[in-house]
Amino acid sequence: MSTTSQSDNESRTQAHPAPSARTNRSNTSGLANHRTRPYPTSLPRNGGGGRLPSGSNDTRPSPLPSPVGIETPLAGHPPTVGTVRHFGRPGAGVIRRWPPAIVPFEITDSDFNPEFVEHLGRSYDLRAPYMDFAEELVQYSVLLYSVLSTRQAVESLIRSRDAAENGTSTSAGIPLSVQARIYPYQNHFKTFVQNKAKEVLMCATLDVYSSLPVRGAPAAGRTLLDQVMDHVREQSDEFKLDYLPVGFISGDLSALASVSTEIRERLKHERGAMRNLLLTMVHEPSGRPITHPVPSLTNLIIDLTQRMIPSVERAAAHAADRRLRSRIAHLRIQTISHYARRGSGETNRQWAIIDEQLVDLRARDPLYRRAFYRLIMQLDNEMFGDTLYADMDVDRIRTPTEDEVLAQMAVMAEERLSAVPSNARSAE
Repeated sequence: MSTTSQSDNESRTQAHPAPSARTNRSNTSGLANHRTRPYPTSLPRNGGGGRLPSGSNDTRPSPLPSPVGIETPLAGHPPTVGTVRHFGRPGAGVIRRWPPAIVPFEITDSDFNPEFVEHLGRSYDLRAPYMDFAEELVQYSVLLYSVLSTRQAVESLIRSRDAAENGTSTSAGIPLSVQARIYPYQNHFKTFVQNKAKEVLMCATLDVYSSLPVRGAPAAGRTLLDQVMDHVREQSDEFKLDYLPVGFISGDLSALASVSTEIRERLKHERGAMRNLLLTMVHEPSGRPITHPVPSLTNLIIDLTQRMIPSVERAAAHAADRRLRSRIAHLRIQTISHYARRGSGETNRQWAIIDEQLVDLRARDPLYRRAFYRLIMQLDNEMFGDTLYADMDVDRIRTPTEDEVLAQMAVMAEERLSAVPSNARSAE
């Protein structure tokens, strides 16, 4: 009487080779297009390599008959390792080793849905008696991602707690200067600085657009850097602990220098963005052809306001502000003039030239400043609004000379004198 168990027979039993008339649906033949539907539909539970006894409700495939103690090697196939299984639809099965060395299976959707289970069925042998166990394993994908999400939330809370403590054991041995130099500024802080910079750049009373005052010039108002830096200092301690290096609150010089360097970098980008807007329909950074005329001053201010400080009400108010109109007209004329005449390496010197002109205007008589800006507005009205930049006389686009301003001052003085008699007659 043989003592060989049924399981031993199963492990030694070799699956029947597929007839040559069957279609080859092996994994290798389907790898070229494995992202679509490389695998045939999974076998039903009562299908596969084994035959079920008639009238039996057992869904497991019965073992194929084999003489006890005799192994029948598969003709034309190398010796196999492990259990040989049939894969594919009934009548189109594929013979391969199990477990496979490579399973070309990809999860492209994080959601657990019937399609996900269908993909599993095409790649793995999920027939009975493994179906119930496979369904249990599939549920673990949801559990694992839930555990990962929970761990990320806990670690985020730990980092927030550690950031609020100045004397943590991790940073206690690192000098504040090193911490400040390698401090990673978050995108929220960068956006915070950029929004304030845009607001200041659209102010008609800004005295210095560069980060530093004009060298050798008399003391002027606060620079763009000063105003943005003051805005950062006005924030709460909680804000500073969350977004600034350790030591900023206490006034550590290395932390202050680190914040100043980061703000300078943000301001440089915002000045560059404003320059591109001032050159609307004059220079296209993307290289696209320019097919529209240079916009009028009103349209330019509305466009600037909507890009820098999005607000319909504020855009209309800015377009009607006389001081802002004069300042933007001055900035555009000087920007185009510098763009048309700049030398190599002078692309970013535009703002330094504007700062020098503003320093000179502040030292002048109020009548001189009025004459200067009247000439600016006259030139803007004559040149822009209806003409393509390619058709313009670029030599005319420049700030007024000293002689032109003095001549305009004389004209304005005559206008005042001629207005006095008429006013006196109207009073009588």
